[in-house]
Amino acid sequence: MADTDYMLYKRIISKRMSVGATILASFLVLIELALLFSRPSFGFAGHTYYVSQGVAAFAMLIGALFWAIAEMFTPAGRTFWALASRFIVAFLIGGIFGGIVGSVSDFGQLVLVPASNGNGLAIFMLLGYLWVFIVLVYSGAWMHAKNFVKRGGKQ
Repeated sequence: MADTDYMLYKRIISKRMSVGATILASFLVLIELALLFSRPSFGFAGHTYYVSQGVAAFAMLIGALFWAIAEMFTPAGRTFWALASRFIVAFLIGGIFGGIVGSVSDFGQLVLVPASNGNGLAIFMLLGYLWVFIVLVYSGAWMHAKNFVKRGGKQ
């Protein structure tokens, strides 16, 4: 090559998953497993009762959905603070929205209580719900180190 040739090298984003995001996703899956397959506890609010695990499980599902969406529409994260800020904001917003939806839809009363009593179809639904949660969480962890949205200008 001649000395006049000028080549631009871009920093290649890692093809692997972020270690911090993978550990966070694994921790979330363990929490969701504990919520779904523990004995349901009941709470009372006025004249109605609710299953607290159903509210928390649905809040975590919607939080995972918001986290995956946030990771998809932001640039690749390389630092702990990028992961923490996206995760905390997405889980706060998604957790509030998902908690309301889980409370209104009676997810715990309609699915968790029959599953804890041995209903096979409710257990099958819980396993499907857990599969969707695992896919969402690990998709968010995988997308943390990737760029999906082309920004303006040269890249």
